[in-house]
Amino acid sequence: MPEVVDWQAITDAAEAVRRAIEVLEEGGVVSFPTEGLPVLAASGLAVDAVQRLAESGARLDVAVSGEAMARQWLPALGELPRRLARRLWPGPLVLQSESGAGAGIASTLPGRVCEIVCPGDSIRLRCPDHDAILEVLARLSAPLIVTPTTQTEHADFVIADVIGPYPEATVIAVDGETWRVVSAGAITEDLLRHQSLCLVIFVCTGNTCRSPLAEALCKKRLADALDCKTEELPQRGFLVYSAGLAAMMGGPAAAEAVEVVRSYGTELSGHRSRLLTADLVARADYLVAMTRDHMEALNDYYPQSGSRPRLLDPAGEDLADPIGHPAPVYVACAEQIWRHLEPLVAELLP
Repeated sequence: MPEVVDWQAITDAAEAVRRAIEVLEEGGVVSFPTEGLPVLAASGLAVDAVQRLAESGARLDVAVSGEAMARQWLPALGELPRRLARRLWPGPLVLQSESGAGAGIASTLPGRVCEIVCPGDSIRLRCPDHDAILEVLARLSAPLIVTPTTQTEHADFVIADVIGPYPEATVIAVDGETWRVVSAGAITEDLLRHQSLCLVIFVCTGNTCRSPLAEALCKKRLADALDCKTEELPQRGFLVYSAGLAAMMGGPAAAEAVEVVRSYGTELSGHRSRLLTADLVARADYLVAMTRDHMEALNDYYPQSGSRPRLLDPAGEDLADPIGHPAPVYVACAEQIWRHLEPLVAELLP
């Protein structure tokens, strides 16, 4: 019978994690709770333990701690699947690639393990959502190979917890910048499409002048380039937002900003200010600041952001705040933003 600890009842979670690592390093099999079914896990360096997992007949997955570790296993992983990983992990999503495993960490696995886990140069990556397995991933010095199962009696050590709410993970095949669902699960295809959109966020202080101007004018430039309406941009793969580091939620854009964007053929009258959050930053593909102070604040407060902040001005100059100034200052600010957006939009639409 396996050694079992109840995650809800233990007083020392660190000790349970330490014990799990010890069992894995000794060549044993550990059962971990996840967001769905438990997984049996083995060290990728323990050939016999991985063979035990393979005896179930199920395809084995590599457990990763996030998008950065996924790229160590699949160096050629495209920007779009990396975006999905960044936004939906940890959680019930498996990335499956039919090629490219040999270029990553898999090449360091024992030969028999590599044959089992990466047949034909293919690989499956997942990031289970539970503190226990994520802590082990952060501390284990070897790769972690997993397979979902309810048969925890086959483990040497079991960390037991309530069954997660998502029994089936969604498996998507990824190839370059494309993906397709190969096994339906908790994450719907509609949600995958939404999470695959390129997210551009413009950042200023109060989100009433500069960043709303940049948002509206970027949408206009993108729509013109794609020959579509601004409201159709999500169907063309883009979300464009703005936010403030010290914004009061729900405030309108400055009246002068609303007027000036109308001269470009677009609208800001429906804008409502929003506060920049860590979640927005983590999801952003492009995080565009108006000044160097905004850049420093982003780097200080959100050091683990998914996107490195950049200045709107390619020359590295600050964009002056027009708040409190007459309409001509807003006109000049909008003209600067329009010019600065040209290289960014070219980058978005190579």
